[in-house]
Parts: sequence; C-alpha cells; structure tokens
Amino acid sequence: MKRREFVQKSSLCGAALASYNLYDLALPDDTKALSSSGGIGIEEGPYILEKGKEQNIAPVVRPEIRNNPRAVFLIETHVDSRKDENGFFTGAIPQLQEAGRQVVSELFVKGFRKGGSTLLKPNFTYVAPEYYNRTCGVMTSPDFVAGFAERLRELGNTNVIAGERIGGGPGMHRKTGVYKALDSKDVNLIEASYAEFSHYRKDELNWSKTRGSIIWKNIPHWRPIGDSDNTLINIAKLKTHDIGLTTLAVKNLQGAVPRGHGHFCDPWAKMKLHSEQWDLNFKRDYYRDYQQRIEASFRTHLDAGYKNLDYFNIYPKYLEKGGWDAFRKIAQKRLEGASVAQQYEVRRIKKDETIIWCEMMATRIEYRGAPAIMGNIIAITKRKQAEQALRETEKRLYEEEKRMELLKFANDVALKLMHDLRNPMVTIGGFSKRLSGNKYPEDKVQQYTKIIFEESVKLDNVLKKVLAHLKSAAEQV
Repeated sequence: MKRREFVQKSSLCGAALASYNLYDLALPDDTKALSSSGGIGIEEGPYILEKGKEQNIAPVVRPEIRNNPRAVFLIETHVDSRKDENGFFTGAIPQLQEAGRQVVSELFVKGFRKGGSTLLKPNFTYVAPEYYNRTCGVMTSPDFVAGFAERLRELGNTNVIAGERIGGGPGMHRKTGVYKALDSKDVNLIEASYAEFSHYRKDELNWSKTRGSIIWKNIPHWRPIGDSDNTLINIAKLKTHDIGLTTLAVKNLQGAVPRGHGHFCDPWAKMKLHSEQWDLNFKRDYYRDYQQRIEASFRTHLDAGYKNLDYFNIYPKYLEKGGWDAFRKIAQKRLEGASVAQQYEVRRIKKDETIIWCEMMATRIEYRGAPAIMGNIIAITKRKQAEQALRETEKRLYEEEKRMELLKFANDVALKLMHDLRNPMVTIGGFSKRLSGNKYPEDKVQQYTKIIFEESVKLDNVLKKVLAHLKSAAEQV
C-alpha cells in the first residue's frame, strides 16, 4: 500500500487511532451458515444498524487532517489518575471517557451525508486473569471507546456500534468490564468470534479482492465492515507483540477478519494445514507460493536494515541447509511418514529481552482423515543452563589439567637444565681459572682455550634444546 493511501486510511492519533471508509469491499461470495456467537451476533448488529440509518449523519474528517495525508497527527490527552489499592486506575474512568470525546472533536466535524453506519473496532484482546479490570491497560480502553461513541452521536453520527472478533469472546469481555463500560453509554458490541468459519453465514460476510497482498487473493470481513455505507474507525492499542514487535492500526484489523482467515501470526508452514482445519478454500483465496513471497519480503526487510527480524542470525544457516526447497522437502517427508529429525532446539526472546530455550517436537498424525503435523514445545532453558554450566566446568578442569602438565614439564626441564649446564660451566670455570692464575707454555694455552670453546658450544646447544622444548610446550598449551 502506498504511503498516501495508508495515511488516508489510517490517521494515527494519541490512542493509535485510525479512521477510514471501506466502500469498495462488498464482493459477496459463498459461505456456509450457522451462527454460534454470544452477545450481539453479526446478524443482529447489521439489523440494528439498518434501522438507524435514516436518522444518521456520517462524520467528516477535519479538512486540516484530510488535506495532509502524509502527516501523522498526535493528540495529547490528560489522564493522570493514580493506582487504586488493587493496582488499577479505576479513578481514571471519567478521564478516559472524556479523552474519547476529545479525540472525536479533534478528528471529526459534523457531516452532511445522511444514512449509513459507523463501526468502532477496538482491540479487546486476551487479558490474563490477574489483570481483569476495564483500566488494566492491556486492551483498548472500553471507557475511551464509550466516550468516543457518545461524542460521535452528538455530531449526528447516531448509528454507531462497536465490534470485536478476538480476545476470548463474551466471557472475557464480561470479566474485564468491557460490557459495563460500553453499557454506561448504551454502545452495543458485536461479538464476531464464532467457533468455526463455517458458522459464518453468507450474509454475515463481505469478501474483497486484495491489493498487494503476499498471502491472500481474497479475504473476508464480518459485517458491517465492508458495507458500502459503513465507516470503520480503527481504535487500536499500542503495545508489543512477539511477531510484529509493536501492534498498531494494521495489526488490529486482524480482528476484523473471521476466525480461520484471521490469525495473521500463524507460522507459514501451518497456513495450508489451518485452511484445511477451518474448511477454507485455500486454492481460491490464498497464493500457492505464499511461502516464497513471505521469504522475499523478509529478505527485503533485512536488506533495509530490520535486523531484529533475524535476531539470532539464523537465516544464513537456513540458506546453507538448502533454504525453502530443503524446508519444503523435509515437511513433505514428515507428512508422508518418512524418517526425518523429530526434535529441534530453538532460542526465543521474551519481551524483557531474556533469551529462553525451547525444544520443538514434530510428529506426523492423522487429522480429520488427512496427514498432519502435530507440534509440541517444551521449555528447556534450565536444562540448557545446566549443560552450559557443565561445559564451563569441563573447560576449567581441562585448563587446570593443562596448567599442571605445564608446571610438571617446567620442573623437569629445570632439573635437566641444572644437570646439563653444570658440567660445561664447571669445566669452563676451571680452565679459565688456570689460565688467569699461571703462565703456561703456548701449546698448553691453546689446549685449554680449545677445551673452553668446546664446552661453550655444548652450553649453547643445551640452551637451544631448552628453548625448543619450551616452544613446543607453549604450542601444545
């Protein structure tokens, strides 16, 4: 997507908020039907919106924002509540609602076109039990969404609703206080997380042909997203993610896609298998060579300097082992039941940059009458730490053993040196003393001088041998 098009469709604000109209997504296609959602279902949501279209006035993005598509606008809000006794910011609820109202006022003005509807798409993601609270900060603030909807209605955008597909569904949203926050401003929430893709009815989905995608040819959105007269406002949550590094407006739209098609974080090797598990039309809706397309995009990002995509520098090793062709053949052999490696050890990085080790085991199984690969992941960080400690201990023992060998060798050399040096030195000293103390005939002087010279040569040879031994020992160490 070109930057101009992206910014036109994603005006980021203080709450990582993006807004755009999707008038070109309504391309219906065949889908099986059986509703299994809780709360307000997809069928009920568009029904409620249809009744409210006559009185609705679609909001209009402020001209100073609309006329600067290459700009990023940051809106400063004021939420300064302190933590309560449970560690949450319950005192901030009125401030969060007011922040939602403020952002609408900064982004939109009252429009003139009657009809249509607006869907607010927050990121009501999974929240761990210890953080069950509407002000936990893990998800988009439901109070911000409630205030946002309230202000839109004041601008004439009365036909507004919220919707979410991820995050644990009605049970999670009830426990985290999402319903309580939205109910305070009479905002309905479409629960679009059906148990199976086949449970989405044909009239609950809008299909669109992708532009510039490397995986999907066609992709569905649950209604009213993609309706020709619906305005989608993407109220994302800025946070970290183990795949995307950070989550913003684009990542949040994962929840606008039905279950089965809509989990963008799946490993590439599982995409085709998942399409079969969810009863999707892989041939129609996915590019057959999506793995190669992903790898090409990966290489492009690496070349552009995104080194964190390959933190452990594994990609060169992947290429050494044959790259995609080798990877594909191993996966195919495993599906065929051939003997291939069953266990792999990999390193992962936690959000706090701690490196952990995992053991991954892949086993061929039969799933729904077709061959599949079942993977298991076991944390082995403690085992790897123990192995590393053992290696370091063995290294220290080896170094100590070599040190003792060197000391013994040095001692042996010293003893031999004392023995080999003593005789020549005694001889040289004795004859030197004779020559200095008495006068001898010329023939005796020559005899004694010759003896001194020969003993000096012996002494020199001994020193050369010692140096050679020491050099050899140093090379061994």
